[in-house]
Amino acid sequence: MKKMKSFFNCPCTRNWAILLSRLIIGAIFIYAGYSKIFLMGMENVAGMFGEQFGFPAPVFFAWLTAVAELLAGVMLVLGVWTKMAALVLTVVMLVALFVVHIKNDWDQGTQYVLAIIAALMPLLTVGGGKFCLTGDCSCSDKK
Repeated sequence: MKKMKSFFNCPCTRNWAILLSRLIIGAIFIYAGYSKIFLMGMENVAGMFGEQFGFPAPVFFAWLTAVAELLAGVMLVLGVWTKMAALVLTVVMLVALFVVHIKNDWDQGTQYVLAIIAALMPLLTVGGGKFCLTGDCSCSDKK
């Protein structure tokens, strides 16, 4: 039990967990942004933003969302300005939650969005961990 306790308290373990979180969440958002731009087509995405979701400037917000997801996802994977990337993605997900998913009475989409927001919180508060490329590596080995 003592070994297990020291394993979970080890800064090294925290840094690897942060890296794994960054890679997984970053990959999710890279795919989300990529699929909007290159697979679905921005014309279709903008139509969905306007017709289904009621955004006032659907082309602008479709592009803003897709580019934010793609670039912030890459930033998470690389560990570049992790807190800023997590903040941008949290805002994107909060808008998705309140504009799209909350209306669906706790469907799987709502649960997914809430899980992603919860997964972004440690990155938003702690930063990129030891294995990041910029100076927001606030989860260090120092006690």
